[in-house]
Amino acid sequence: MKQKQSDSFTLRWAGGDDIEAVVNFDAAHLHPTADGQPNPRIANRIRAWMDGRHPLARAEDVTVVIDEATGQIISSQALMRQPWRFDSIPFDVGQIEFVATDPNYRRQGLIRQQMTAMHQRCRERGWLVQAISGIPWFYHQFGYELTLERGGGRRGSRSDLAEAAQRSDGVYRVRLAQTADIPFLIAVDAHARRRSLVSCVRDEALWQYELNGRTPPNIFLTQVNIIETAAGEPVGYLAHPPPSGGAAGWVRQVELAANVSWLAVTPHVIRYLLEVYNENAPHIDFWLDSTHPLYEALPRTLSRHYPPDAWYVRVPDLAAFLNLVKPALESRLANSVAAGYSGVISLNFFVSGLRLRFEDGRFTLEPWSPRNPEDGDVRIPANVFLQLLFGYRSLAELEHAFADCRVDGEESWVLLNSLFPKRPSAVWWIG
Repeated sequence: MKQKQSDSFTLRWAGGDDIEAVVNFDAAHLHPTADGQPNPRIANRIRAWMDGRHPLARAEDVTVVIDEATGQIISSQALMRQPWRFDSIPFDVGQIEFVATDPNYRRQGLIRQQMTAMHQRCRERGWLVQAISGIPWFYHQFGYELTLERGGGRRGSRSDLAEAAQRSDGVYRVRLAQTADIPFLIAVDAHARRRSLVSCVRDEALWQYELNGRTPPNIFLTQVNIIETAAGEPVGYLAHPPPSGGAAGWVRQVELAANVSWLAVTPHVIRYLLEVYNENAPHIDFWLDSTHPLYEALPRTLSRHYPPDAWYVRVPDLAAFLNLVKPALESRLANSVAAGYSGVISLNFFVSGLRLRFEDGRFTLEPWSPRNPEDGDVRIPANVFLQLLFGYRSLAELEHAFADCRVDGEESWVLLNSLFPKRPSAVWWIG
């Protein structure tokens, strides 16, 4: 792809020769340091995306817009594949990152043109979903909806955490994870994902990248540790940024194997964190999903709550995605009051529609074009439907929040609630 944006600008995909120019541009325009200098943590992160070290990213999936008068990059963004799951069904996500434009060239449609190119590339690769984070409202204009929980967490003061750590008895300890631990990490991660409707899957190559692939400074540099018994039997893992001696202490991820007690292990985790993050850290933050079991183990200690924001998600072909996850939906139906259902339900998205034809609990999809806004059994804007599909909001919550979301008849209501119950998701994505 190489196309003129105007007589002055050219949009194209980057290559190996562009790495340093993109690194310098992103470091200068994305989260500069407090004194306005290029951010070295951003620089290292985008360099790893482009130089071949990252298992899921490459230079050829970065767009650049060039000012032909100066030969300089004036806008850029990057695309990476993320391996996600819907229940047990894998699907690839095109995750867009490093979206930046020189302030002197904004409001000229440069991001929109790059989005179009990236959406086309996702379509060519069969990636049915795209996701992006950041900038309130902005990405709605490109077909994205805030649809999955992202971020949020809880905080414990050092004094409260110290009281919890007193319950540790030396049964468990924490050590650095090694390459030999990867099969265990994969198994524990798979067990943890059972809590979530949508999750991110790390295979051997991705765990290897988490352990050894990033170099400092990097905004996503992570220290992965194994939690084990005094006899050396692993029972879980703990991931956090390497301690820097500063005032910030926080946890990126912590999970335990099946049949291991959070109540027993958590005090040892807290004791370790208090030692790693010394007295310079007056508190420790836990940036875990909102229903994480560690919070249940410390209901009074982690007293401050940070509400999550959300991932922007785009699903341009709803029929294709629903067909992909149909086994999960049919399984839900089989375990609901609508088990064995036969009938037809019409979904009116106002500009398009779908009909679901059920026979003995299994369904087929067909496109349907509503003739007016009142047609169909369910009337819901397509992007709002994504909140239902991904379990982010219940049908009752959507009807309350959106005046143009309506369901006719009790049977349709029961069927939709059976197919699309509200359910938490936790996407620890690969940065």
